[in-house]
Amino acid sequence: MTRKMLLSLLLFLLSLLAFWFLSWSFLPDSQLSEYEFSVLGDSLRNLGGVAAVLAASAAAYIAHRTNESRRVEAIRANFKDRMQWAVTHLNGSDQLERTYAESLLTNLAADPLLEPADRELAGKVLLSLELSLDDDIEELIFDRQQLDLAPTQLSEQLADKYSDTIGKLDKAIDNESEER
Repeated sequence: MTRKMLLSLLLFLLSLLAFWFLSWSFLPDSQLSEYEFSVLGDSLRNLGGVAAVLAASAAAYIAHRTNESRRVEAIRANFKDRMQWAVTHLNGSDQLERTYAESLLTNLAADPLLEPADRELAGKVLLSLELSLDDDIEELIFDRQQLDLAPTQLSEQLADKYSDTIGKLDKAIDNESEER
């Protein structure tokens, strides 16, 4: 049964119960015989099992919704922690940490459990990283052209500043020289 059907059934039973209580309140006490009162008590006692099942179903539904909310909250907290770590270590000095941070961002951008907004945020951070690396490469090409140095004669200052993009720069310069 779907949730809407269960809710409709529950509302129907509650409305019947309310109608029964209202009609019971309008009956004077003298109109019920002892036998009728006994049958009414037995009927109510038998309906107790149905009421218990309905109450247990409502409690199970509430527990399910609570667990679902906690699951979503845990996924968001995990996303936040992993994003903070990745962004912190993207520009670090350790190449292994930078590589792992980029990989983590790629995985976050493709994670189907995350909300679309979270996946989009991870994708934007990854795109921003790629654009900044492209800018670094362009700046290095410009610096080398301005200094008119061969790739092996790059100054120590530039080598320290751009140690992670030297390989990309060498490829870009080779491609540029091949195009000429």
